[in-house]
Amino acid sequence: MKKLVVLGLLLGCASAQAATVYRCEDAAGHLTFSASGCASDSDSRLQRADNPRPGGARPTLMAKPKATPRKEAQRPPTVVAARTDGCGDLLSPSERRQAIIRGQVRVGMSRADVENALGPPQRISQLDALTRYHYEARQRKERSRLVTFDDQGCVRRR
Repeated sequence: MKKLVVLGLLLGCASAQAATVYRCEDAAGHLTFSASGCASDSDSRLQRADNPRPGGARPTLMAKPKATPRKEAQRPPTVVAARTDGCGDLLSPSERRQAIIRGQVRVGMSRADVENALGPPQRISQLDALTRYHYEARQRKERSRLVTFDDQGCVRRR
């Protein structure tokens, strides 16, 4: 009777702790592990069955850590996706678009912008680092134009 009470208490504890199992050894020496208990003709003992979780162990240092890391000087953030026109962004995109539609030449436009606004030049001249587009008057009401570009291909003066 006393054995049954102890066995009942042990079963109650076993259900509370999932890491405890019964180790049963019969007369022939065969081992059996069970969560529900052993047969009456076998020797029984409680045994903890802890399985460590993967990665649960402390890390093993393979090399000595370096000395204290150097602190880098703070730099301003670099904007990667910003679009620049190469001419100093003197014109906003809407100003540039309106000038092209109206056939105007504004400081800060690129060669492609001028060609979109006025068409291909009749003549191109080069003086040192400056490039000039010459536009002849097509009608009497129009005037001839000279557009000067700097070495980066941007209108600097009209």
